[in-house]
Amino acid sequence: EWMGSLREDWAAWIRHFFSNLFFLPGIFDLPIAQKNAWSLSYEAGFYIIAALIFAGYQQREKALGKLLLLLGLVASSAMVAHETGCLFFVVGAGVEWLQRRGRLPALSSGIVSAFAAFFGGWLYLHDQVLLSALMVTPFFSSLAAQAGLVAGLLRASVFQWLGQVSYSLYLVHPFALEAARRVMTKVAPGLPEEMVFPLYALCGLSVALLSAALSYAWVEQRLTRFLFQSGRG
Repeated sequence: EWMGSLREDWAAWIRHFFSNLFFLPGIFDLPIAQKNAWSLSYEAGFYIIAALIFAGYQQREKALGKLLLLLGLVASSAMVAHETGCLFFVVGAGVEWLQRRGRLPALSSGIVSAFAAFFGGWLYLHDQVLLSALMVTPFFSSLAAQAGLVAGLLRASVFQWLGQVSYSLYLVHPFALEAARRVMTKVAPGLPEEMVFPLYALCGLSVALLSAALSYAWVEQRLTRFLFQSGRG
């Protein structure tokens, strides 16, 4: 709707189209076309910084490698200063680093990871982001080590499937919920008030999961394979 309102101003439409295409809204204070896509800005920033640091480390004996490392560290520091929530990327990278070197402590006790997750979330809600990031580290460690109750629960087939389609679900769910909302506005007047929201939730969840499954199968899987095969051909 917002992009449609710019049809009379082609310069603004093109400007905002490309700012959204390159995931700038989110980190930068720019209008966003798809409301839930703000986090893609931080994900794209993380991938770029990770690539800089990786390339710099690979060439660390050369001047170019040192420059890339410096750029990566400056950029990551700027992102954390701009949005302290980016500290959780640091936690994830640290857990991965420890795991690859066999130094990740295996927290077999579900009580420790549950305690860490609960109080880490509580600290985050009270704007104590640094303390929260430190507190949740044992929780992330237990998941990476496949230890504890939550890790066991996430190994269940239903959660494995949800993990597979999660990116598609993240992208398509606003459209599915909007479709469900439009349907409910038509049928709600004839329903008891206490039934409206549960039906909307059920309808929205069903449509979102179905859409995510189709997107995963046809876009993430088949289209990706087709593009790779075409590129090799």
